[in-house]
Amino acid sequence: MTRRSVVVDIGIPHGEAVALIESDHVVVWLHGDIDTTMTQELDSLLHDLDECRLPVVLDTSRVTFCDSAGLSFVLRLMGRGLPVSLREPSKAMLVLLNALALHQASPTG
Repeated sequence: MTRRSVVVDIGIPHGEAVALIESDHVVVWLHGDIDTTMTQELDSLLHDLDECRLPVVLDTSRVTFCDSAGLSFVLRLMGRGLPVSLREPSKAMLVLLNALALHQASPTG
């Protein structure tokens, strides 16, 4: 008898973004794969954050993967003009943020 693996998509998202609005700040949790499949969700969340105009605590401790969509969300979040603090970044996020910092610090020819 031969065994075969079958991958079934049951509609569970690979990543998730959750926000909790406190009286003086918003906690945003990103977890799982933060990628282009989440672009619409991240855009909607950013719009909601712009409306409440509160500082953000961004928890990425459970991010397993992050592509340009996630990076774009973080950069746009930081560009709002309100404080953003990063709480417990995952290894995946640290690699991406360090690569961005090195790229921005490198001299251009």
